[in-house]
Amino acid sequence: MLSISTLCLYIFSIIAFSGYAQYTFIPKIMGILFVISHVIDSVVAKKKIIEVSTIHYMFLAWLLISLISGIISGASNSIDRSLTVISLFVVGVILYGTVVHARAIHLICASYVASLILSSAAVDANLLPRGNIALQDTLDFLRYSGTFNNCNAYGFACVTAIIMTIFLGKIYRSKIIKLFLVLVVIYLACKTNETGSRKAILGLLGIVGIEYFSFMIVKAKSAFHSFLRIFISSSLAGVAIVAIVLTVASTEQSSSRFKNISHYLRGESMEGGEHSLQHRFTLAKTGLDIFWENPAFGTGLASFSEARMENKFQAIGTYAHSNIIEVLVSSGMIGFTLYYGMYVIMFYSMNMVAKKNQNISENPLMMMTVSLFSFILYFDFFAVTYYEKTFFITLNLLLASIYSLTHERCGSRDEKIVY
Repeated sequence: MLSISTLCLYIFSIIAFSGYAQYTFIPKIMGILFVISHVIDSVVAKKKIIEVSTIHYMFLAWLLISLISGIISGASNSIDRSLTVISLFVVGVILYGTVVHARAIHLICASYVASLILSSAAVDANLLPRGNIALQDTLDFLRYSGTFNNCNAYGFACVTAIIMTIFLGKIYRSKIIKLFLVLVVIYLACKTNETGSRKAILGLLGIVGIEYFSFMIVKAKSAFHSFLRIFISSSLAGVAIVAIVLTVASTEQSSSRFKNISHYLRGESMEGGEHSLQHRFTLAKTGLDIFWENPAFGTGLASFSEARMENKFQAIGTYAHSNIIEVLVSSGMIGFTLYYGMYVIMFYSMNMVAKKNQNISENPLMMMTVSLFSFILYFDFFAVTYYEKTFFITLNLLLASIYSLTHERCGSRDEKIVY
């Protein structure tokens, strides 16, 4: 299908060029070509041009609330940000419809992973300029961001690509391909560490734990063996995770990124060293102060940074560094309920699948869906994702996966679907 080819090119353009101001026209052009090709394919195949789920309607409702709130509050950047998110939303809906119609989840995963590998390798080979690599004020090292303009965004892309690579490794039978994909996971894990992103590194460890536990369950021959393997594997994995974290924390380049976490957990002062964790607590408090001024509908997208820069609220940074805080500030409690209600419905849909297919750990698509859902929700606590292009790709891939699971793995295609 023409739309699948242009979608793969669109994904590559997003990952390879959207981090450069001089190349942003390339993803825009590819996005338009993708939408046009999808319309042509749908007309030729006599299928619906737009396939929309309940999640999309909820996201659109949240977006409209944020837009109206921004207009009422007079936030100068709210309309521009809203228009950007609307354009990404439209392309995301088309992406969802294309994947659902073509049943091309594995192709999209492969395209996403290949795009990230190629673009990262191009940066390493100096074929593409490096993205915005943050030089920390109190550190003497550079954080890697690949072709992205943000180290955390690149870390998000690496971990989601690892989840997709594990899925591909489970569905392909060739041992050579499996070995290659293992090398891909190792490469992306190294790149995740180079970002210096605490949230991405710890999230990666969590995903590895989920996949490892599921593997141990699959290999178990009985309930007792299942319990025994989970107990032993969880103990070993816990020791391994602690060892890895301590190893990362002990290196000269990464120690200050994790130092304040241990201080906070011990109830000690976070003074000295690298201050970003302390700043994030300040940003969260600032966001809640802004939220309580307009608790029902918020003040519009991108309004957090404007309120902060007006010195009405004091904090360090230009955005909240937490999607949860940003959503509260942007759309109030009503918008927050809509936005995170999406995750509730997705969880409920996955739970329906789990009840009808008890051996979910044997289902590669289900395991990828659970891992993507868990990581995206986890990442929302520590980063702003709602306007990231890779977020829209992974979110709609997640929705397409849920569609496939509920329509094709749980009985009749005519069965009423909640999500």
